[in-house]
Amino acid sequence: MTRASRLTLPAAIGHPSRVLRVALLIALVACCVAPAPTRAQERALTDAITVDGRDPCLEAPRLATQVGAWLERDRIADALGVSVRTDAGATSFVITHGGEEVATRRFDRLPSECPDRRAAVALAIALALDAAILESIGIPAPAPAVAPTPTPDPTPPRVDPPPPPAGERPAFSIELEAWLALELLPDPALGGLLAVSWIIDPGVRIRGGVLATQLVGASVVPGGADVSLLTGRIDACVDRSVLPHVLLGGCAGVLGGALLTSGRDLPTVYAPVLPWAGAAVRAELRWLPVDPLALTIGAEGVFSFVQPRLDVGDGTGGVVASRSLSTAGLAIVIATALVIE
Repeated sequence: MTRASRLTLPAAIGHPSRVLRVALLIALVACCVAPAPTRAQERALTDAITVDGRDPCLEAPRLATQVGAWLERDRIADALGVSVRTDAGATSFVITHGGEEVATRRFDRLPSECPDRRAAVALAIALALDAAILESIGIPAPAPAVAPTPTPDPTPPRVDPPPPPAGERPAFSIELEAWLALELLPDPALGGLLAVSWIIDPGVRIRGGVLATQLVGASVVPGGADVSLLTGRIDACVDRSVLPHVLLGGCAGVLGGALLTSGRDLPTVYAPVLPWAGAAVRAELRWLPVDPLALTIGAEGVFSFVQPRLDVGDGTGGVVASRSLSTAGLAIVIATALVIE
């Protein structure tokens, strides 16, 4: 028969419940005796912020209160310090950590009102302190946001200028005129003019051209003569609209060229060429039935600066007959013009 084993507790320990009570008592004593964990050294913002200057808006106590409102705390690490300097020109502050400068800021301009000035400086100090606190515990301050590079606007598409409004006068015109000249030569004569006009402005044009007239068989007793006038001319013309597609205006210009003569039915025939110059004034009515056509009817006065004379000689130096040209004449003009853009 096997003998049962028996565990015997030492008498000094006693009953298990007594042992538990002893252990709890020892733990309680240990907790009371152990030193509390060391709290980081801090100081009040009013002690950490100093102001050097006489700006009444930036007194240290009020500035510290404003900084604390921005930070939502009234104490910071003892290693941090803020030194604010004010003078007549500018305000600045320096943040130090352990005696080393870690941030600085200078204000060249601040609001003139004390509350606004104090709030602006306090906000800048609070932001700098936040960055310094993060760096002091090994967390880098967030980098400032980088604004995206603006994308240049695409080159706008090229837009051609609009066409000129309907009815606007083009830049040039070619004019062809038929003339009936009265009193310009010894007898009525037919002629023509070819000109090019430059439209300076609607209703204003400058034109230049060539005029030619011919008279065959002008009476110079006891014979006759052929007389032609060939001149160049320059005119300035102005007209204004009086009805739809109808313009009323006038021109003024100068002429210069030569008078060509040749005797007829005479014993001795001469063909002298005489210089000629004059001026002209015109009144005209222009009708523009369709683009680019213009029709003109007008009356023109021509004034000669010289007065040529046709002489019939007797062969010995004497003059048998003579006829002078008029110094003023009238011309009836019918013209057409082709306008060109």
